[in-house]
Amino acid sequence: MKIFRIILLFFVLSGISRNSHGVDYFDVNSPRFRPLQVVLVTTPPGVSSKSLYNVIRENLERTLFFSVVDPVVAAASEIAFVWDLQFSNQRQTVQGILKDLKEQRIRRNFKITIRNNDLQQAARELSDQMIQEVLNVPGLGQSRIAYTAKPKGSNKQIRLIDFDGKVDERLSYELGTSNLAHWSPDGQILLYTHFTTTSTELALQPVDRPQARLLRFPREIQPIGGSWGPNGEEILVTVMKGGNADIFRYDLKSGEMFPLVRWPSLETSPAWSPDGQKIAFVSDRKRFRQPRIYLYDIESREVKSLPFEGKYSSAPRWSPDSRQLLFEAQHEKYFQIFKYNLDTNQIQQLTFGPFNSEQPDWSPNGQQIVFSSRRGGVHKIYFMSAYGGRTIRVTNQPAGVAETAPAWSK
Repeated sequence: MKIFRIILLFFVLSGISRNSHGVDYFDVNSPRFRPLQVVLVTTPPGVSSKSLYNVIRENLERTLFFSVVDPVVAAASEIAFVWDLQFSNQRQTVQGILKDLKEQRIRRNFKITIRNNDLQQAARELSDQMIQEVLNVPGLGQSRIAYTAKPKGSNKQIRLIDFDGKVDERLSYELGTSNLAHWSPDGQILLYTHFTTTSTELALQPVDRPQARLLRFPREIQPIGGSWGPNGEEILVTVMKGGNADIFRYDLKSGEMFPLVRWPSLETSPAWSPDGQKIAFVSDRKRFRQPRIYLYDIESREVKSLPFEGKYSSAPRWSPDSRQLLFEAQHEKYFQIFKYNLDTNQIQQLTFGPFNSEQPDWSPNGQQIVFSSRRGGVHKIYFMSAYGGRTIRVTNQPAGVAETAPAWSK
């Protein structure tokens, strides 16, 4: 009877879907893109199937490209897929089929083995396979986001949250304040800045250990931020000395430092492109206290500024393919998130509204961004499509906890 019900559901929806005309099927690069509606059927009914259903739904919907809907209340003409999954507790497997209602075909058969009774992980794997199949990009179920949390009356500390929000735990435990996390290329180590009342230090901490290694610098200089190079063997460091900030390359094995940009102005926030060819950084070289973003070419050593005419732009972050930059900039009264395309030399505004949106970063697959926004009077972390549009909260911290400086694992 259950098999008959599923088959009947498929044919009924398939018949209705022939009149569908309102879904922008693959046009995910439009800010007005409507999430593809998915009917998810998990059988047999029970606690395990319900758990599987909930985690898959949450993972798909956090991508902002899918919406899991109830076929009873959904508009049938908007449904894009039926995903039928059958859970076997005895065999520890999940198998099923993905039915594409637009193209009127079975798109893919799914089968995975549940390891160590971990339904959560199985659901993440299934969601990632769905995303790979439909959008042709890797899923994000295994990724994590580091961010800075500051409860009222406490210091800032680094926290780690899974993509689906199920695990959100503190990483840094040093006395003082920790901020400005940046992931190593292999996703195993976080570089962050540690502040005390007497010093500023850079720390390296493996994500699976509660102990950090502090980097050594000459006494006369003060490191105020760093980011990884693409090979994982060196970092870029902003160094303060004598009231001026410059950018250096720092070899992690030898501790040697090499000057990169040494202008009489303030240079900060360096970010190395994943392909190793360029470095983006911030400088107030043109106008004092009105920073702009510059691009430094490693081979030619040429420097050019982004074609943004606002008074204040900062926090550059490279896309995984090194062809685009996210950054924050002041637009009228508030900071907003912008995207720069190196191929077209065009800039697109992604966020809007009477509140600050700042400190963006890219997802590992380049399809989403994460950023901090002060929408309710306190900064919180949000997801958005890399093409703009609606947003959703990332964390579940209490209302009074300020959340800033998100960094997505590579």
